[in-house]
Amino acid sequence: MLKKVFFAMLVFIMAMGSFIVIPDEVAAQKKITIANFGALRFDPAVMITNARFFRKYRIEVDVIEVPDTKIYEEISKSLALGESTFDVVNVNHYWMADFIRAGFFVPIPNYPKDQWESFSPAVKGAFAVGDKIYASPQWGNSRMLIYRKDYFKAAGLDPNKPPKTWDELVEYAKKLTIDKNKDGVIDQWGFYYAGGRPEYGLETFLQYLYASGGRMYDDKGKCIVNSKEGVAALQFLADLRNKYKVVPKGVADYTEGDNWDAIINGIAAMTVEEPMILFNTVKKNGVENVGAAMYPVRDLNHPKWGGIAVLCGFAVNAKSKNKEAAYKYCINYGTYQAQKTEIVDEGNIATVPAVFDDPDVRKAEIIGPYVDVLKGSVSRSVAERWPRYKETEDIMAKAILSAIIGQQTPQKALDKAAKQINALQ
Repeated sequence: MLKKVFFAMLVFIMAMGSFIVIPDEVAAQKKITIANFGALRFDPAVMITNARFFRKYRIEVDVIEVPDTKIYEEISKSLALGESTFDVVNVNHYWMADFIRAGFFVPIPNYPKDQWESFSPAVKGAFAVGDKIYASPQWGNSRMLIYRKDYFKAAGLDPNKPPKTWDELVEYAKKLTIDKNKDGVIDQWGFYYAGGRPEYGLETFLQYLYASGGRMYDDKGKCIVNSKEGVAALQFLADLRNKYKVVPKGVADYTEGDNWDAIINGIAAMTVEEPMILFNTVKKNGVENVGAAMYPVRDLNHPKWGGIAVLCGFAVNAKSKNKEAAYKYCINYGTYQAQKTEIVDEGNIATVPAVFDDPDVRKAEIIGPYVDVLKGSVSRSVAERWPRYKETEDIMAKAILSAIIGQQTPQKALDKAAKQINALQ
């Protein structure tokens, strides 16, 4: 009974972001410090998993909350200075190439083979170099088509047959772009996307690049974004705005927040977005009015073409003085149980496709009706490591914007971008 009381106290204190001295009978063997994306009170899954980790290993976890908008700069600075402030750091997969090359992370030894094999291909592509595993996943956001079933019905479209290809998407979007009161102003847009810089337009472009069978880099690390697949993806985004006119002109400047508001509040009939936006759209409009499907691809003859994954994981600071405990923390977060906790208790998307077959996930509120789409999206998602990430992001943002607004052809914009990016290497 006494242990249960102390354990409950531990969970409560973790929620407050600090720790107290643990009585001898449940005393911690070690203590590690982790850097967490944002405030811990918004991360119930982290608190639950950390408490479970303590109970199993008697390793205390001190969480330092770093604002989302500052975490890249704060972690980069700390690691570059060789500080041991953080034993474990939250890391976005985009940063991995630069941080590994700089020697900031150490590989995680003895990672269970069966556990590693359970992850989505995106995790394996982003967090490992050869046979060296540098990070363990926390969660991963892939994307899907989110659409309004009620709008489909009103337009005479079958709500159970959403578009599967880019051509079908255009066909549907034309029928769903409506000036309802005939005043010359569109009240309902067939589609929406976020094309603003820097990261919003880039992630939108990557979604269509991967759904066209393309990649940013080849196996030797050369930027090949100006491939026929890359050009097709960027041309499609430009055409949605300029040729088909099924998205607002303003998409060139829209952020993800604009895109989210549009689908949640019924300004848009369709969008391709991350699961959290699906869940919020359902909360606002009801499950009967909101559908989800695999994102449309350029050609159905290639069913394995993927979409973008944005991964968050945990990596071990090369300067950590508690590496063994830090390794255990990272491996623990990649377990089936921890991944299940992320989706059931917080709505973050698991990186283990098998988790979506779990009975608790299938019956989870809001998530349950969409688990098959979520599993498919995760299973086919793509993530690449980006050398010189910040500079590359800026170059790509400029290229994407210039093509969307018609300043340059997609081919010229991407040729220039690829040349600049390869010159960074």
